[in-house]
Amino acid sequence: MSAEIEQAWATVLAAAADLTNAVAVVDGMSDPDPLQLAHLLAACRDAKRASDFAYKEVEKALIAAAGERQYEVAGLGLVEIKRAKKRSAWRMDEAIPAVVARIVDTPGVLCDEDGEIRPPHHIAEQVATRMRAAFGIYSGKVGGFKALGLTVGDYCDEEDGAYSVKLPSDDNEVVA
Repeated sequence: MSAEIEQAWATVLAAAADLTNAVAVVDGMSDPDPLQLAHLLAACRDAKRASDFAYKEVEKALIAAAGERQYEVAGLGLVEIKRAKKRSAWRMDEAIPAVVARIVDTPGVLCDEDGEIRPPHHIAEQVATRMRAAFGIYSGKVGGFKALGLTVGDYCDEEDGAYSVKLPSDDNEVVA
């Protein structure tokens, strides 16, 4: 184990011991003293900080050891390590017409099921709703572009960002 992970682990263990002690003081009390609750709250905060610190250290070690990929972990599920994209210099003069063209080409936006042109307020509402899904105030939204079948990188500069680890949620079935 690396020195960073050992330090993080020691911090977590110390915080967990403090939290356990703080819980023991108020456990079973029908009306805990505010000072004791304040100590419990501080112990919770410190345990959370220690846990967050340890999480980041272990995440860095996992990224360094495994690289960018996804794999099944027995008893855990699918673990993904991927690099985020930083997007900037959006070319909105190109992106907006492409998004609007995709929106108006979507079935049901301009015409109803019988081929009749929809009322202007309906068309405007559909275009505005889908535009908000594709664009934020200062940049495009990846999900909105993807929903229209557009490649985000065609309308902005992209560079590799930081790695992150996506763990399955606690609610998922465990893979044996």
